[in-house]
Amino acid sequence: MHETKTCPCCNKSFECKFESITICQCMEVHISQITRELLVKRYDECLCKECLSHIEGGNTTTRLED
Repeated sequence: MHETKTCPCCNKSFECKFESITICQCMEVHISQITRELLVKRYDECLCKECLSHIEGGNTTTRLED
Protein backbone atom coordinates (compact mmCIF):
# COMPACT_ATOMS: atom_id res chain seq x y z
CA MET A 1 0.00 0.00 0.00
CA HIS A 2 1.25 3.47 -0.88
CA GLU A 3 0.23 6.66 0.81
CA THR A 4 0.83 10.30 0.03
CA LYS A 5 2.29 11.98 3.11
CA THR A 6 3.48 15.44 3.99
CA CYS A 7 6.98 15.72 5.33
CA PRO A 8 6.84 17.24 8.83
CA CYS A 9 10.21 18.88 8.24
CA CYS A 10 9.66 20.71 4.91
CA ASN A 11 5.89 20.28 4.31
CA LYS A 12 6.40 18.76 0.84
CA SER A 13 4.25 15.84 -0.29
CA PHE A 14 5.88 12.49 -1.04
CA GLU A 15 4.83 8.91 -1.62
CA CYS A 16 5.39 6.59 1.34
CA LYS A 17 5.47 2.85 0.69
CA PHE A 18 5.35 1.68 4.28
CA GLU A 19 3.98 -1.74 3.36
CA SER A 20 6.74 -2.20 0.78
CA ILE A 21 9.52 -0.60 2.79
CA THR A 22 12.29 -2.07 0.65
CA ILE A 23 11.11 0.05 -2.32
CA CYS A 24 10.19 3.14 -0.29
CA GLN A 25 11.96 6.40 -1.12
CA CYS A 26 13.47 6.55 2.37
CA MET A 27 15.48 3.39 1.71
CA GLU A 28 17.57 5.36 -0.82
CA VAL A 29 19.18 7.29 2.06
CA HIS A 30 21.67 5.77 4.51
CA ILE A 31 20.83 6.98 8.03
CA SER A 32 23.13 6.25 10.95
CA GLN A 33 21.66 4.55 14.00
CA ILE A 34 22.20 7.69 16.10
CA THR A 35 20.35 9.86 13.57
CA ARG A 36 17.55 7.28 13.31
CA GLU A 37 17.09 7.30 17.10
CA LEU A 38 16.95 11.12 17.15
CA LEU A 39 14.43 11.19 14.29
CA VAL A 40 12.14 8.72 16.08
CA LYS A 41 12.15 10.96 19.16
CA ARG A 42 11.57 14.15 17.16
CA TYR A 43 9.01 13.13 14.50
CA ASP A 44 5.86 11.03 14.55
CA GLU A 45 5.73 10.69 10.76
CA CYS A 46 8.05 9.78 7.90
CA LEU A 47 10.31 12.41 6.36
CA CYS A 48 10.95 12.84 2.65
CA LYS A 49 14.26 11.55 1.27
CA GLU A 50 15.54 15.08 0.66
CA CYS A 51 15.15 16.01 4.33
CA LEU A 52 16.65 12.69 5.43
CA SER A 53 19.66 13.35 3.20
CA HIS A 54 20.10 16.88 4.51
CA ILE A 55 19.76 15.83 8.14
CA GLU A 56 22.19 12.92 7.83
CA GLY A 57 24.64 15.09 5.91
CA GLY A 58 24.41 17.94 8.41
CA ASN A 59 23.14 20.33 5.72
CA THR A 60 20.07 21.55 7.55
CA THR A 61 19.10 23.93 10.29
CA THR A 62 16.68 21.32 11.62
CA ARG A 63 17.52 20.76 15.24
CA LEU A 64 17.25 17.11 16.27
CA GLU A 65 18.15 17.56 19.91
CA ASP A 66 15.46 18.72 22.34
